[in-house]
Amino acid sequence: MKKGMFLFVGGVVLLTAIFLLTYYSFSFFNKRQPKKVDVNTLEIVLSDQGNVNLVDQSPKSDSEADNVLPYKFKISNKNDVNVKYQLLIEDFVSDASTELLSRSYLSYELTLDGVLIKKDKLSNISNNVIDEGTLNVKEEKNYELRIWVSEDIDPSNWVGKSYNYNVKVNPVLD
Repeated sequence: MKKGMFLFVGGVVLLTAIFLLTYYSFSFFNKRQPKKVDVNTLEIVLSDQGNVNLVDQSPKSDSEADNVLPYKFKISNKNDVNVKYQLLIEDFVSDASTELLSRSYLSYELTLDGVLIKKDKLSNISNNVIDEGTLNVKEEKNYELRIWVSEDIDPSNWVGKSYNYNVKVNPVLD
């Protein structure tokens, strides 16, 4: 009887030990795997903080660019993981009767949190990407974008034309 009870208790202890060892091993190795993020879980918010009126704008030099009213916006990371992003500028025609002004006639200036980060011709932007970066968890970045007609452009090339754009932000997955 003692031998049977000893075997029963020993078996229960052995099964409990195997269960606990399996559980803790699985938990340990599962935590060590890199965290995977589904693109559908990323939420980056782009919010306007004003609007731009370019009516009756005349060509300006780069030094006069400070007089151009900026388009202000911010991007925020509402997730619990850091995320890489691309800031894009896309042209669009708002009125079919108006001809789109070429990017080669326009200059731009981009500031991030009050610091100038880019100043160039709009035509030099590659793949519509005006900035790239990483947003940490719950981080916010404030941008200002100024666009103006360059002073070295012949008036016959820009008069009666317009330039409209949208700013978009896209997550970048590694």
